Amino acid sequence: GLFYMIISGAIVITMMVSVFGSLESVFPQVGELQAAAGMAVTTPMIASFAVGMLAFLFLLMAYLFAPALAALDDLSAWQAMKMSFMGCLKNLLPLTLYSIFALLLFLLNGLFMLLSPVSVVLAGVLFGLGLLILFPVQIGAIYSAYTDIYYD
Repeated sequence: GLFYMIISGAIVITMMVSVFGSLESVFPQVGELQAAAGMAVTTPMIASFAVGMLAFLFLLMAYLFAPALAALDDLSAWQAMKMSFMGCLKNLLPLTLYSIFALLLFLLNGLFMLLSPVSVVLAGVLFGLGLLILFPVQIGAIYSAYTDIYYD
C-alpha cells in the first residue's frame, strides 16, 4: 500500500511539473505574461507538455481497471495496474471511442450549465445533478468493459 502510494505520488508530481511548466501550449495568454516578464517559450517546454500528457495517458490506462481487478480478482495493486494497462492496450480503439464519448457527455453537461438562463447558483446545482447522472453511467460502462475484457 505505501509503495503504491509513493510511486503514484512521484508520477503525479512529475506529470504536474512537466504539464504546468508548459502551459502556453494550452493557454496562449501565458505566453504574453511570460513575454512581459522576460521569459521565452521554448520547444522543450512544449515537448515537456507532450511527455506529461503521454505519461498521464499511461497512468490513466494503468488505473482504469485496477480497482476492479484488485477488489474482485484479489490481485495486488501492482499486478492489477499491469493487467489494467495491458487490457487497455489490447482495446485501444474502444477505449479511445469511450473516452471521446465520455468527454463529450461531460462537456455537454457543462454547456447546459453555461447556457442556463437561471441564476448561477441554480446552474451549479443543475451541473451537479448532471454529474450525479453521468458518474454512475460511466462507472457502469467501465464495469461493463471490465467484464468484457477480463471474462470473455
